Amino acid sequence: SGSEFVHGDMGSVSWTERVNFPALANSVDNATIANAIANGGPVVVILKQVDYESDGKGKYQVFGIDGGLRIDTMPFDPYADAAWNVTLIAEKMSHPAVYLWDTDEATTDAKWALITQYEYITGLSLADGSITPQVVYLQVDSDKTCYVVLPDGTTLISTAGIINDTWTGAAGAVTLLVDKTSQKVYFGDYDNTGAIISDYIGELYTIFNELIQVSFCTSLTSVSAPNSIYLDCEVCTSLTSVSAPNATYLFCSDCTSLTSVSAPNATVIYASGCALTANAIASLLAELVATGKINRTLDISGGTNAPEIDWTQLALNNKAILVGRGWTVTTNEY
Repeated sequence: SGSEFVHGDMGSVSWTERVNFPALANSVDNATIANAIANGGPVVVILKQVDYESDGKGKYQVFGIDGGLRIDTMPFDPYADAAWNVTLIAEKMSHPAVYLWDTDEATTDAKWALITQYEYITGLSLADGSITPQVVYLQVDSDKTCYVVLPDGTTLISTAGIINDTWTGAAGAVTLLVDKTSQKVYFGDYDNTGAIISDYIGELYTIFNELIQVSFCTSLTSVSAPNSIYLDCEVCTSLTSVSAPNATYLFCSDCTSLTSVSAPNATVIYASGCALTANAIASLLAELVATGKINRTLDISGGTNAPEIDWTQLALNNKAILVGRGWTVTTNEY
């Protein structure tokens, strides 16, 4: 990208970094973010400084660059002005201060805008395109810009919301950049013929909060979309787990390797033709009962989804509770 990190002199000591910030609202969104920080991987924080040196090099300070910050404390008080007071810590840092910098202040400001405007989706890769050309497809709203960084570092850019290309190089990781204000993220040409499907491999994790459509992506192994309200991942035959805690609609039918689904706030779940275990079904039923919704739909029939004869009594009781609340629950009975 051309960016670099500039830093102060290392000296002969190591450094401890702490970053404190409040989560101002006791909301589902903030609770989701707090949980992701507490249970996710290391975090890197870039803070925009109010006061900085005249050449702009100290404007954006980076914390956790040597290996990431982790949770130190995160007390919760629902009655305080800040529901969570989060403290992140990184110990034995090699430099006392590190800053984001690229060429000059204006260029660095543009990089900062790119970081804050876009979600960087990592964890995906492409197979060796010299053996079989790999489809590279990404679609967002037509008035949004999107990016795909290929394994060799080449960046594909579209200002019209669609990237449709082919990778013919060596296998390697890809990064997708999605505008956070887009209403959709597609991995295929679903609005038209649906014949073009991306060949992304691996674990999809995204905090995108609108429509996510990744159906027929047969090399995805897991999907975690904590903020998505509509998730469609049907016929992802390598998919083993789906987590969509805030999704209203979840479509994951015919994912023949799918053994685990979590979608406690869904009003419609289609998971027919999957491979859900009895334990996974029990957990799903329990979380749906706990959220208390009425007159909804759950389809866990077909495929090798565990039949009711293999369920625990608690799972059977929870199914009965949902039916009593007006749910339509379709299962494998035997």
